[in-house]
Amino acid sequence: MELFEKVDEKRVIREVRAFFFHDGLGEVTYAKIEREANIMLGLTGLSGDVTGIRGSAKGNSAEERLLNADEYYRAYNGIKIAIKSCHYPSDVILDKRYLKHWVISKVMAELNLSGNASYSSADHRAIFEFVEVIAKIKSMLNISDQVIPDFTQQKSRAKVGQI
Repeated sequence: MELFEKVDEKRVIREVRAFFFHDGLGEVTYAKIEREANIMLGLTGLSGDVTGIRGSAKGNSAEERLLNADEYYRAYNGIKIAIKSCHYPSDVILDKRYLKHWVISKVMAELNLSGNASYSSADHRAIFEFVEVIAKIKSMLNISDQVIPDFTQQKSRAKVGQI
């Protein structure tokens, strides 16, 4: 019996990249989570203090409860928190390459990296750090594996119909 379960690192890298870069029908991806979260934001309108009365409560607590109840909204925020929780340069790679879809050469220039081997190594570290952090965030925010998959498990990519 092993203390830690062996994980196929190449598969984990493929799964995380697919999660951020693919947007196929029937798959839960970052693009789907972002769309669903934005739909919720559009439905609520996120009103500010519209009373004009100094000292009145800011925001709308009913809206906040509605947003926090939506699993896609929590997942969207959880992914952002996970990326900000990663160390440099992992946070930059995850933000620029995976969220903003910058080309690798532009990310390398931002990080002042030279050579594909140095970027590749930093990219792999960023992915593994993200997988570790997002697992904790999912638990804290009560996000299911159907919305953000457990990247360390075999067949982690969830289908939309399973939600």
